[in-house]
Amino acid sequence: MRRNPQSHEGSEWIHAAILETKLALAGNPDLLRTRSVLGLDFGTGTVPRMPASFPRDTTGKPANARATREAIHIQMAERLQFVPPPEPIVGDLLFDYANLLMLTDTMENAAAIYELALRYGTPRAVLAQQRLAHARLLVKRSKGRTR
Repeated sequence: MRRNPQSHEGSEWIHAAILETKLALAGNPDLLRTRSVLGLDFGTGTVPRMPASFPRDTTGKPANARATREAIHIQMAERLQFVPPPEPIVGDLLFDYANLLMLTDTMENAAAIYELALRYGTPRAVLAQQRLAHARLLVKRSKGRTR
């Protein structure tokens, strides 16, 4: 099947990664415990670290943090309408999205997406819970300073 690579604002490379992951999971059901759908490595600490590399987008060039974050956002906006939880692939993508939000956006947004990743059943739930707790703590601290 051929897809228009410019569909969904050029985020179809995420869809391709989802399909590749589904095929890979048939041979290795534990795959998502050791790597993400997009192959991003945010480390195992409570605070994610910026990945050293990003996947190639529809143009064949490596994406950056912002482009990856936006592409996941676009794909999840489409997918969440039709895919109910639990769904580990969606949970995994939401976990990566939350990690990117924690690094490039607000803690409130990151916390909301970590919660959604947990609802969808991210295979890295323990780490997602740790990062969610940390994001909530930072939000609480920042609100205490503004009073």
